Amino acid sequence: MLERLWSMSQDTTIYVVGGAVRDAVLNKKTHDYDILLPEPGFLAHLASVSRALGLEPYALNLEHKLWRYQRSSAVIDVAPCGEGLEKNLRHRDFTVNSMALKLSDYLQGDLTQLIDPCQGRADLSRRELSPSSSSALRDDPIRVLRAARFMGELGLTPTLELNRQAESAAVALRQTPGERVWNELYRVTNCSNAPELYDWLDNVGALAAILPELEAEKGIEQNQYHSFCVYEHSRRAFAAYLNLWERSTFLSPNLQDKVRAELQGMDPRLQAICRLGALVHDIGKPKAKSFKDDGRVTFYRHEQVGAEMIPHIAQRLRLSGLESKALARFVRWHTYLAQLARQPRLNEGHLHRVARRLGTYSVPIALFNIADLLGKGEDMTDDTSFEQMTTAVSRYLHAWYYQHDEVIYPTLPINGAELSVQLGLPPGRWLNDMLSYLGEQAAMGRVQDRDCAIKLAREYYRRMPR
Repeated sequence: MLERLWSMSQDTTIYVVGGAVRDAVLNKKTHDYDILLPEPGFLAHLASVSRALGLEPYALNLEHKLWRYQRSSAVIDVAPCGEGLEKNLRHRDFTVNSMALKLSDYLQGDLTQLIDPCQGRADLSRRELSPSSSSALRDDPIRVLRAARFMGELGLTPTLELNRQAESAAVALRQTPGERVWNELYRVTNCSNAPELYDWLDNVGALAAILPELEAEKGIEQNQYHSFCVYEHSRRAFAAYLNLWERSTFLSPNLQDKVRAELQGMDPRLQAICRLGALVHDIGKPKAKSFKDDGRVTFYRHEQVGAEMIPHIAQRLRLSGLESKALARFVRWHTYLAQLARQPRLNEGHLHRVARRLGTYSVPIALFNIADLLGKGEDMTDDTSFEQMTTAVSRYLHAWYYQHDEVIYPTLPINGAELSVQLGLPPGRWLNDMLSYLGEQAAMGRVQDRDCAIKLAREYYRRMPR
């Protein structure tokens, strides 16, 4: 879209600044542009931009006169140059984002005319991320999370000055609007090196500010089946989980392809939710910890306790309803397949039962069972439980993809209303339990027709506790 402003740039000084210039230096494509127009007559210049683009802008921040144009994936943010270009650049977040080019030079790819008062190009060549001023992160603490994002997306290393400022500014993230926090954090979470980025956030104090539930896990020792405290287990399971997203080598090639396609096809924010679920899966353990008479530690009902904590996290991060429910489901049912895998014989009824709990997020939650196991010790692949778990997960995913109508969601020959009539009972909680039971029986091939379903229902109802 910027090409449409060429004629206008012949008479008006227009600067391209920030990420678009940084990406030009890196020879990367971008669809996100920041441009500065002269302060005098700004609204008139904005009207000229609208005519040239054939679009109307909407206000992002009226106080700072920040406007946005958007068409498909292309975005142009427009603001006045204010007190001068150099001062504007020095007030930006990082040196690599504090470079500018005149629009005509940018469109021609002429980097010899780069305006670079903070030496951002030199930092890029050193692959370093440095704040543009001594107060950059204090001025806007969200830049701590943005720093982690740029470290992940651009492969940059933080300077000592950035670390110092991050440690000082991190605590203020507690007062930062949750939607701003999540907008940065979900992109950090989706980076391929997210475990290292979360470690950095932990080291500078940002993780404790935005997810204090993880801080509470530190030092919580576990039972004999775990080599690490709850927090160390969580971070190791998180790292293992992200590896499984890329390389689920324990699966057959056909299942690997299907799992990879499903995970990559998810909405990016829901991808991040599932990855975050892997990190926070055990947040209920500190509250649920207790001891048996023989001194052994237990975390009974930690899944339920953790799921009950999710609404507080969702409110803090301003997650959408869908995101909140997905995260709660992940935490609530993350151990369910592992529990059933210990059955002497895992049957199709068990697989159906798992699907009812995991629902839409069956694939990412099922996959996490492997990561959860890998996070228990140094090399769990040699443990006898590893083969048992990988076999169970493989069986479940095979049913999910290849036996969906027979095992995962079989169609019953009778609905709930008809079942109430046949048993002479008003609808109630019993009906949901009954339909769940019949679904399991159908998954095992025991429901041939309507009469068979009614017979099984009557027998089951007689055994149900009153």
